[in-house]
Amino acid sequence: MSNHNSIFFATILSVTLIILGSITSCKEEGLAKIQNESGEVQGDAFPNLEKMLGKWQTNDDLFMEKWDKVNDSIFAGFGFANTNGFVKVYEIMTLQQAKDGIYYKVDFVADTLKKEIPFKLSSFDGKKAVFENRAHPFPKTIVYQFNPEEKMMTIKYQGDQKSEEKVYYNFR
Repeated sequence: MSNHNSIFFATILSVTLIILGSITSCKEEGLAKIQNESGEVQGDAFPNLEKMLGKWQTNDDLFMEKWDKVNDSIFAGFGFANTNGFVKVYEIMTLQQAKDGIYYKVDFVADTLKKEIPFKLSSFDGKKAVFENRAHPFPKTIVYQFNPEEKMMTIKYQGDQKSEEKVYYNFR
């Protein structure tokens, strides 16, 4: 990443963290839980989503995600695309613990409506987090799959279950 792109990224991240840091933290215990395949509760989900924190990039360096912890109930993230040496922000994301669950909120920068779209955590087993918004045209589901042994994270965007429309990204 060039020095100009690094300065741009640092500026955007700093401003976003200041704004998000002013949001009141929600600290209610037991809001979203990790469950195993049998449905047994194994702990609180939000702290275990810290696996998302840090910088992730595809093997070809075309796509990157950068996640930072704002406070105990909010993570802030950016999605970047590297096109011909120019780094462009394509999504601004937050992960937030709320009273009624955990929300992955994304603003797709290219979207002409320029609105934040919420996806609620519907399941989390410690390795796979599934966020859904059935009312959104695409994606309806965003899945983060963690593979700690290989230090890898896979993100899958998909439409209706009947739909073949799926997009996968593998990050390291």
